[in-house]
Amino acid sequence: MFTIQIVIESLETALASLIETKNFSEISISELVKKAGIARSTFHRNYECKEDIIRFSIRRTLNEFSMQ
Repeated sequence: MFTIQIVIESLETALASLIETKNFSEISISELVKKAGIARSTFHRNYECKEDIIRFSIRRTLNEFSMQ
């Protein structure tokens, strides 16, 4: 079983890797979860759409920055 932190990091890493070779709009959730090594149901337990990965990543980064 994955912890939420592992899921988040896996998806962010997979998305960053896929964006190097494809446009964001061309990346499917199926492709993303396969690259991240997680189940699609795990993705949907934590996110509604792939845009959420970027939103939450930016929000987390801004929160970390504001705490410094």
